[in-house]
Amino acid sequence: MTTENTTTPPVQFGYIDLNLIVASTTNPRKIFEPSAMAELTANIKASGVHQPVLLRTLPASRLEDTAHMQPRPIYELVCGERRLRASQSAGLNNIPAMVAELTDSQALEVQVVENLQRTDLSALEEAEGYDVLMQTANITADQVAEKIGKSKAYVYARIKLLDLGTDGREALKNGLIDASRALLLARIPDTTLQAKALNEIVRPNHYRGTMSAREAAEHIRNSYMLKLSTAVFDIKDALLTSATACKSCTKRSGANPDLFADVKGADVCTDPACFESKTQAHYAAIRLNAEKLGHDIIDGREALEIMPQKWNGIEGYARLDVATDSPTGKPLRKLLSKVMDQEGIKPTMVANPHVPGEIIACVPVNQLPELLAKAGKDEAAKKANDLAQAQEEHAAERALQEEQHAFERRWRVELMSRIFEKTGATWISKLPVDVERYILQEFISTMNADQCKRLIKLLDLGKVAPKEGIKQWAYNLSGSNVAAALCIVVAFRDIEYRHWLSDETQANKGLFLVAKELGIEPNDVRNLVITQVRDEKAAAEEKASAPPPPAAQTKGRGGKEKNKKPSLANAPAKKPKLSAKDAMQGIADAMQNQNETLGDSAQGQDQCATRNDNKSDQDGPWLADVTNQDQGSNEGGAV
Repeated sequence: MTTENTTTPPVQFGYIDLNLIVASTTNPRKIFEPSAMAELTANIKASGVHQPVLLRTLPASRLEDTAHMQPRPIYELVCGERRLRASQSAGLNNIPAMVAELTDSQALEVQVVENLQRTDLSALEEAEGYDVLMQTANITADQVAEKIGKSKAYVYARIKLLDLGTDGREALKNGLIDASRALLLARIPDTTLQAKALNEIVRPNHYRGTMSAREAAEHIRNSYMLKLSTAVFDIKDALLTSATACKSCTKRSGANPDLFADVKGADVCTDPACFESKTQAHYAAIRLNAEKLGHDIIDGREALEIMPQKWNGIEGYARLDVATDSPTGKPLRKLLSKVMDQEGIKPTMVANPHVPGEIIACVPVNQLPELLAKAGKDEAAKKANDLAQAQEEHAAERALQEEQHAFERRWRVELMSRIFEKTGATWISKLPVDVERYILQEFISTMNADQCKRLIKLLDLGKVAPKEGIKQWAYNLSGSNVAAALCIVVAFRDIEYRHWLSDETQANKGLFLVAKELGIEPNDVRNLVITQVRDEKAAAEEKASAPPPPAAQTKGRGGKEKNKKPSLANAPAKKPKLSAKDAMQGIADAMQNQNETLGDSAQGQDQCATRNDNKSDQDGPWLADVTNQDQGSNEGGAV
């Protein structure tokens, strides 16, 4: 062997016995593709090894794990493991090699740099090599970039791949995603969210296949990154949760601009779970403070009633921090905070039913004109007064509409109850039982959970799983009861009041057909409910006109009185409910006298159900019907 005396580590060259060489444990290459290895072995058999491998003297740290080998190895391979393996497979005894005196960190650096020249080096192998080099040589990613001649952004991106979860790593190894998409996933701190995002970006789209790299980047930015400028909490607050303040967080895009070069802005959060926890902590603190100060808090069902939609504001209230709720276009808090403090008026707090935890500070709309006037905003006060009147009119119109809809639903329910009772005394033409049972099960399968719950209550089946309970009820029916059950289900599925359809005989065709077959006149039921509504309204008006007791006090939250349900003292007494068992027994009896029953009901089968077209522009058709009845008129006709 010859020795080079230079300032660099001395290097010896010669042919080294293969049995004296042991593979390195730090080689970044982990995968040796069989077909490529077979080709290299064939080439070496034919012409030998043309490029020497690089060795170093076996370090002391390897003596223990190589003690069992015979003969004992003297050298450790630094570079050229493919050539070493192929030479062993080709049956060679030795291999051309250079032997250099290298420390562990020097050897690893050589391995990493040498492997970067390979085209088949995987992104994960490259990342693992950089990581080992940083730990062994105790250097930073910036220094790694200088040593290997790559940009800092490139090195940071490769090292970030080590944050991939199991799903992401497997997808990268198997070629399901490339390194650019893998990096997008690795920047999501939570591995569960990584897996969710992975599924979204590789799931085929009906029109364009899987997402492109640009589409994937946009999707992850929109779905898994949050602009800190949208945060409701103070991003400088280090005490809000156990997490550090956002401004000093390493998961903020600005903490590593080389890694997030594609993200616009330095204040972008990449940890949605942490962002959400801080949001909830902020809301909890607001609510706790409001409770301590004695603010009225509206939540639960009451909050949903005044805020039925997420984007349409709060009925009867103006939000203090939302500019669109102010007649001036500026948040009301800036205009009214001083006046409210002077008057001792505390905002009403509404728990947003659509955003868990959010508390919204508001003032009643009817207080707004007075407050604005006291704040010297006369023009805004006038606008607020006009707005309050408009909202009041709208609320009245909607209340009337809801009352009308409630009436229409109610008399259909009453009609359904009559059908249920009538099935115990009247019958229809009989189908084969197996066909009836099949049709019955098919109808039941199309019912939703709410329909099943209501039918269970009507049938008095007790506490059972909604759809399964109805199916079991139908399954247990005897043959003579199946047709009656089918009538009940057909009518019940068609009980809903569909106010958007003008022809109610078509909108509730099943309900009316069954009623007609059983000899029940829908108009009679409708007129009965009209009478009930008239009596209830009269009782409510009488109660409202009576002077309140001296000690009576108005209760409510935020200045809004709770509506009490009017007394039904003057309403007709309800008929006792017919149980499902009794109804089915009546059906069985009716089946034995079917011809007689059908004959008795034939007189009513030609009656047609049509609605009264005499409409009132102000009150709606059903209130007009109440008026007509009060005047002794029977011009309503059949429903």
